[in-house]
Amino acid sequence: MSTGSYPTLTSSVTVVNWLLDKLEDVNSQEHPDKIKKAAYAAIQKLKQYYAKMEAPAYAVALSMSYLDNLIMFF
Repeated sequence: MSTGSYPTLTSSVTVVNWLLDKLEDVNSQEHPDKIKKAAYAAIQKLKQYYAKMEAPAYAVALSMSYLDNLIMFF
């Protein structure tokens, strides 16, 4: 997830999206109430972080990553 000791911005968005999908799956399936409550709390916390990812730095990082990948193929 990182190229050094810190995660890259593009990886962070992908990981948060994946986690949200998995936690929402937990809430839609048969699980004990304690598990569903924990998943719900985790979803709420991740949504707080996700909202912060709308900063311009994330948009720039995503577009730069896309361009880097595009250039590598040509």
